[in-house]
Amino acid sequence: TVLEKYATKSQGKWLYNPSSRVKKEFTKHTEIIYKLIGIGNNLKYQSFVGKREQHEPIESKQLSDFCDFTSLKNNIENPITRKRVEMIDLIWLKKNEYKMIFEVENSTKFTSGIQRGSNLPNDVLKIMVIPEYREKELNRISDPLFKDNFKSQNWKYILYRDVDKILESNTIMETINLLSKNLS
Repeated sequence: TVLEKYATKSQGKWLYNPSSRVKKEFTKHTEIIYKLIGIGNNLKYQSFVGKREQHEPIESKQLSDFCDFTSLKNNIENPITRKRVEMIDLIWLKKNEYKMIFEVENSTKFTSGIQRGSNLPNDVLKIMVIPEYREKELNRISDPLFKDNFKSQNWKYILYRDVDKILESNTIMETINLLSKNLS
């Protein structure tokens, strides 16, 4: 079943299928980050895109071409903390202060985003952005440690379709606040 998800059978052999779900999710992940960078720009935030995502192609460029920072060396002295924070998908800053982070979770574990975000203060708003089909999965998590950290570390979540609603809104921050959700 795994092979069928990522490949097609041809003449008795498995061949990678470039239109597989993985490729689409990867592209969607990059697209969502790109849209969020644009929203941040409209709100006069500076942006940092995670080290892994910086080289992702979009609009005939790389995501790093659209952000203000490619390193957080000037913002975080501790190299271990900096390395973890630099893995966050997107960070919005104002005057070198962390204001909001985004973790776009297509297929990775939700806990990964929580772990990276825990390296920043609890007053930084943390948004998990997920595809619609993962909302039930997120809300079914019953682990007390996950739920407590989600709440205490200032996490909310929005769906992919909410990003488009935010883009279309005249009152972007109000829309973000209206659309962001707590775990049920």
